[in-house]
Amino acid sequence: DFLLDEMVWTSTDFNAERQWKLDLAAKVSKLISVYWESRVAKRQLCDSEDSTACQSVARQMGTMVENFWDEASYVWSPRQKGEEDESSDTSDRSFSLVNRGSVTTSKSGPGVSVAPETE
Repeated sequence: DFLLDEMVWTSTDFNAERQWKLDLAAKVSKLISVYWESRVAKRQLCDSEDSTACQSVARQMGTMVENFWDEASYVWSPRQKGEEDESSDTSDRSFSLVNRGSVTTSKSGPGVSVAPETE
């Protein structure tokens, strides 16, 4: 009789422990799932922020290039009328350097210089 009572108690204890472990495993798996979902969402947010940052950098670079060429058009200009009207050399109708020295511009940054071409 004592042995049967012990077997019933052991069976009940094993079933309760098994149910406790299943509940705990369900809670842990739910926590892991939530963690990975938040990590994926965070990565997607970072990717979109990186994309926005890249677009911002590209926009700034485009503006800098545009400013450079705008300033370069001031440095390189067609020959002014009357400068060398007596020479009728058609091969020299291209652009001439207005200022023969080194030019540093404020928009394109320090250290950017435009030097005359040598022929």
